[in-house]
Amino acid sequence: MKRRTTLFIFFSFLIPITTQAQWLCPWEQRTEIVIKEKSKSDLTNYQVKIEVPFKTGMNADYSDLRFTLDDGSTLLSYYLETYNSTRAIVWLKIPFLEAKGKLTCFLYYCNSDATSASDPENTFIFFDDFDSLTGWTDYGTGKIIQDNTTFPGVTTVRKDDDCDPNGAYKKIGQTLNSFRLITREHRENNGTDCSLNRYGLEGNDFNGYTINRSATSANNDLFGFERRTNGSGGNPQQSTFSQPVNNWYRVELTRCYENIEDLDDNITNAILYGDDKDLIGNHSGSDDTFNKFDRVVIRGGRPYYFDFIAVGNFVCQEPKISFEDTETDIPEIICQDITVELDQNGFIIFDAELAIAMKDDCNELTYSASEESFDCNDIGSNRVKILARDEHGNEAICISNVTVKDNIAPKISCPENISIEANLSDCSTQVTWTEPITKDNCTEELTIISTHESGDRFPLGITIVKYTATDDEGNSISCEFSVTVFSNTTTPLIELEEYSGLNDNDGIICQGDKFCLTANSGYTSYTWSSGETENPFCASDGGVYNVTVTNDIGCTAVSEDFTIKSNEAPLAGTCNLINDYCMENTGSVQLQASNGTAPYSVSWTPTINGTNSGSISNSGEFININNIPGGTTINFSVVDQNGCTTN
Repeated sequence: MKRRTTLFIFFSFLIPITTQAQWLCPWEQRTEIVIKEKSKSDLTNYQVKIEVPFKTGMNADYSDLRFTLDDGSTLLSYYLETYNSTRAIVWLKIPFLEAKGKLTCFLYYCNSDATSASDPENTFIFFDDFDSLTGWTDYGTGKIIQDNTTFPGVTTVRKDDDCDPNGAYKKIGQTLNSFRLITREHRENNGTDCSLNRYGLEGNDFNGYTINRSATSANNDLFGFERRTNGSGGNPQQSTFSQPVNNWYRVELTRCYENIEDLDDNITNAILYGDDKDLIGNHSGSDDTFNKFDRVVIRGGRPYYFDFIAVGNFVCQEPKISFEDTETDIPEIICQDITVELDQNGFIIFDAELAIAMKDDCNELTYSASEESFDCNDIGSNRVKILARDEHGNEAICISNVTVKDNIAPKISCPENISIEANLSDCSTQVTWTEPITKDNCTEELTIISTHESGDRFPLGITIVKYTATDDEGNSISCEFSVTVFSNTTTPLIELEEYSGLNDNDGIICQGDKFCLTANSGYTSYTWSSGETENPFCASDGGVYNVTVTNDIGCTAVSEDFTIKSNEAPLAGTCNLINDYCMENTGSVQLQASNGTAPYSVSWTPTINGTNSGSISNSGEFININNIPGGTTINFSVVDQNGCTTN
């Protein structure tokens, strides 16, 4: 029965959405298989024979078969024994099946790119296809030989040399009470000499059970099983079947050793199939002599061949296999609500895949939507149906609420800057201009606000006019232009008078020195930036100065800025009397210079020792004057690099 889960997504009404169990990608089809335990025993790593009917979509060689647990993704080991155009014989290893319980698994198919995953080594307890004879031990005077030539394309092993009980054996790696042996074997027509093919499972003392097949030239001959005691055959149990020599046959030998109520235990069964696994016949019987088996043995006639030998678990009442619903891997998608933005043209092509929040990973999907594009008329929420389609034409649908937004600001272009002369009568003028050009991707009539209107009167000076355009979605943009109104009042000129520093009237003074600024005459009032109203204006502080002048009709003009730089004056440090000789006629003085800008020029009066000047390179350094006659008064002058002086 198909496993389904139902979810409900709330919009304005309920929409049921059916989802599948996890899927094995990229397989397109799967059939549910139910395996029921019948022997009342827990089964672990059990090999179940499944006859898989050919279905449309399967690869002709069944290479796309895969088996999983009921989670839909955990792979199970299997062995594809043989197949034809109508069915395949598969041995599936199930990890665990509880007594009287059931196991659900999936058979996947319909994947043309798949290659076979048939894995007999991981499916059976023992598997040998005779690519090598490693592990095989000759028994008695018999032997087995690897053969790559008798059957082109097939590596076989040939039983050779002496007849039964001579042969070979190989251990299977564990000891079994019950078993199933599976093989494909071939007998040549060699008369009645060593005519019995005898192979099966035995224990450490070579007690066990083997096939007993009388493979002579007769079409009808005996087939069954026999007990082996210390390697010797006996107690054969056989039936007669048509089994011509020089043909491949598939054979199974099963042995169950159980103690189950209402069940005949210790049953051994020999089953003969044609090479296509069609049943020829079987012979079963009861024999409880031996129940411990740890090796595969090959005995009997010569020569005969094996393609492979496999050994698995077995119970008397095998699990029941049933095929249930077949599912197609339909696309599965979940939509999400998204927001899209219109472009500068008020348009957008809708990419339906953007609305997909989650999808299955098995299919290459293509998407389409009930709305292929959006424009300004769709601003707001839109209910959109999203359709996903895989390469096989399977479809799925979900709904997305698509919010369309216009986040593009309008465009606006202001006039060029305007410069105009004021009326002489009132120092202002009326100014007109062409309204800004505006455009928007969606809104035809924009909301326009401005700081001024065309036709307003503007005062002297520079005024910034700003326009702002806003569309219906609140997006806005601004532009500006300047209106400069000038009068015939000329801009005042400023002259500087100062005699400080290295150069006169260069705008650079020494700290504390006075300077004067004079604006040209012809105005009724002067207002300096420092607040002074006199002309000329004098001060001793550096800074930036300008003057606003007013003419006789009240029009004003402002001069350009005039910068005065004030340099720090040097400082003459302590004059140290180095040598004061009361009894001598001469002495020495030390002078220090600092502040201002080094280096310094030092001069003094009167002239001492024929000189009256020197220099100090760095702030804080000294100059020494020696051999000063007693009773001499010395006056010093220090001038720094900027021409600033201290005495």
